[in-house]
Amino acid sequence: MTSYDFTDAFDEAEKEGFGPSSDLGAGKYTATVVSANAGETQDGDPKLGFLFKAVDGSVNASGEDVSGDTIWANLNFTERGAKYAARDARALGLTSKMLNSDPDSAVQTAVGQDWKIDVVPSKDGKYLNVRLKKRLDGGDEEAAKPRPKKAKSKAPAEAPVEPTDDAADDAADDADDPWDF
Repeated sequence: MTSYDFTDAFDEAEKEGFGPSSDLGAGKYTATVVSANAGETQDGDPKLGFLFKAVDGSVNASGEDVSGDTIWANLNFTERGAKYAARDARALGLTSKMLNSDPDSAVQTAVGQDWKIDVVPSKDGKYLNVRLKKRLDGGDEEAAKPRPKKAKSKAPAEAPVEPTDDAADDAADDADDPWDF
C-alpha cells in the first residue's frame, strides 16, 4: 500500500455526514439524503442506495436525541421488489431514462432532498426498512404513496359512444401517441 494519509479523507467524510454515526431505530423522522450510489445486489440485481441522516433536533420514540443518526434505504430491483423500488425511485425524482443513461449520476440528484420518513421493522424483524412519506423541499410527495384501490362505482353505466366518421384517423393518432399506455 502507498503512503497515503487518510486523516483528511476521514475528516472531510465526517464533515459531509459520512462519519461515525448510529443507525436510526424504528420511528418517524425528518431526514436529508446525504449520499447516494448505484450498484448491484449480491445476486447481481440493480440496486440504488440512499443514505438518510436525521436532522438536528430529531428524537426517537424514547425521547433520545438522534440528530445525525443515519439509515440506508436500498432500492433493490429484484423480480419481487422492482415495482416498489421503481415507485420510491420515482418519488426521489429519478426516471427510468435517467437511470438507463447514467445511474451513478442519476442517484446524485436525490442528494440534499428533505423527507419525512418512517423506519419500520421488516415482517421477520431482521431488518429496518425506510418508508418515504412526504418530501419537504417541494418535490413530488405523492409519488411514494401506494395507489388507492379503485372504488366500485354504483353509478349507472354510460351509453356507449358511437364512432364518428374520423374514427380511423383517431386510431392512427393514438398509435403514435407515446403517452398512451
